Amino acid sequence: MKRSQALSIILLVSLSLASCSEKETKNKDKRKTYLELFNLKGKVQSLKTTTYFADGKEEAQDSTFIRKIELQKFNEKGELISSKSYGDKKMLTDSVAFQYDDNGTAFEVFFYDQEGRVKTSSILRKNKEGLTTENAYFCHKYSEDGTLTIDTVMMYQMDYKFNDKGQAIEAVITTENPYNSMKQVFEYDDKGNKIKELVYHSDTIDFEGINKYYADGTLQETATFDYKDGKKVPREVYKYNEQGKEVEKLRYKADTLYSKVVTDYDKYGNVLSIKHVEGKRIHKPITYDKYEYDSQGNWIKRIYYEKGKASDITIREIKYFD
Repeated sequence: MKRSQALSIILLVSLSLASCSEKETKNKDKRKTYLELFNLKGKVQSLKTTTYFADGKEEAQDSTFIRKIELQKFNEKGELISSKSYGDKKMLTDSVAFQYDDNGTAFEVFFYDQEGRVKTSSILRKNKEGLTTENAYFCHKYSEDGTLTIDTVMMYQMDYKFNDKGQAIEAVITTENPYNSMKQVFEYDDKGNKIKELVYHSDTIDFEGINKYYADGTLQETATFDYKDGKKVPREVYKYNEQGKEVEKLRYKADTLYSKVVTDYDKYGNVLSIKHVEGKRIHKPITYDKYEYDSQGNWIKRIYYEKGKASDITIREIKYFD
């Protein structure tokens, strides 16, 4: 595993800095289900998403125009239990299955190859207080005839430490190659907001992330310093609408605003358009989506436009629990 890949894994699968796509909830202990995260309404049992090349047309084409197919299944708690993705030739590209504990935490995750064999897996371990203390990732290897030769090769392991408030204050990733081992350290304010994140490699700081928040605990600003390259990453400031959706992302170099991203939504909270502004130059919206909805308020057809022409058409088939 390359060092940059290891860093990406840390930032994605560990307790990362707050997402800025929506407001953080005031109750930071409330974990959103997959359905909530992806703005799906009602008791969804399964979701089939098919994306077609539109070629300027606003109606779905035949199967030769299929770009990808995704299949998701959920339990009655709204938790994702399996996900599969197929490419334009209907070849399986990704397959994942989840198992949950009584608190709704995915304690085992399995990734499958095209033959349906377990390729990699992830296992969470908790302490008696229910806090995740370890997250281990394994690789499963097979011979040419499909026989499992090595069941659990440790890819890497993440160990967590918590303060007396149950907040993660340290995450350590350990790999077979010590060069790829890293550590994250977190700091919080009195309201429980994560205000600082330090990423170490071989006891040397690689990155420092700083967060600022609005009075209600909503993420307001992020700034990062890359110590490896000696560069300060442009800071970003976020603004939201009444529904908690991000409507503006402003990027600054020092104190000078140099770009802005403006996002518009429909009444259901789905993205309609994203517009980029750089200085005095206003780019045409890079996306424009038109939706059709079912009786639950979930979109079942979306048309994605580029330069005024339909580029992709996505059809969703949604089944609900009775």
